[in-house]
Amino acid sequence: MRLTFTFLCVLFLLTSNLQAQDTREERKEQREQKRLDKWARKDSLQSLPINSYLSLDLVSAALPNPLGRLNVGYITPLNERWSIGGSAGIGINATAWIRNKEDYFLWEVRPEILYNLGKGRRFQHYLGLELFYISHQETLVDGNFNPVNTLNGTVNSISFDRADYKRKKAGFLLNFGEYINFSDRWAIRTTVGLGARRKDNSYANLVNARIDNDNDEFFFNLDGTQREGNRWGLEVNLDFRLIYKFK
Repeated sequence: MRLTFTFLCVLFLLTSNLQAQDTREERKEQREQKRLDKWARKDSLQSLPINSYLSLDLVSAALPNPLGRLNVGYITPLNERWSIGGSAGIGINATAWIRNKEDYFLWEVRPEILYNLGKGRRFQHYLGLELFYISHQETLVDGNFNPVNTLNGTVNSISFDRADYKRKKAGFLLNFGEYINFSDRWAIRTTVGLGARRKDNSYANLVNARIDNDNDEFFFNLDGTQREGNRWGLEVNLDFRLIYKFK
């Protein structure tokens, strides 16, 4: 009797252990299948074509002036490899959320041509050439600038209570980017680029202008408005655009 009871207990434990192992294996297989299904859905999204589309620049819309602006673009394919289009933007006080400046107005045009590099495992990549021209003006309050005419080095900085500021900027960018599809209609286009630009800053109608050579605010100036005159420089591009695709 005791032997029979022991045998039944061992049989029960073995059966329970086997069932537990089967359950763990099933759960493991289910998790693996869910992971495979998730990757399959992502792969199917990335296989969607990128044809003609409208785009909205998310970076410039979120930044303060003089970068804050609304920029909308359109791209259409010429063939399987090449696409052409561009974007245009406008900035006013309502699009620039820093309020220490007045009468902010900016417009820009950015034609571009793209070369499709094809589809990788996860993304669709491209190379691009982008040209740009920006016209920007505003009234600066309680500022300073480094003048072109330094009077033989005796004037490093001029401060003012008010001044009319204008900026013209033109150049080119060599871009590399990728598309990330969210659906058959919506996607994100990310871009990084490097190029050159020529910028011309000018000041007029200064109120209470005065020499202020001790002013060191230039080192903390992020928008480049404090240097008067023409100069060439390096241009860096980091762009995130929301895309609406046309079928």
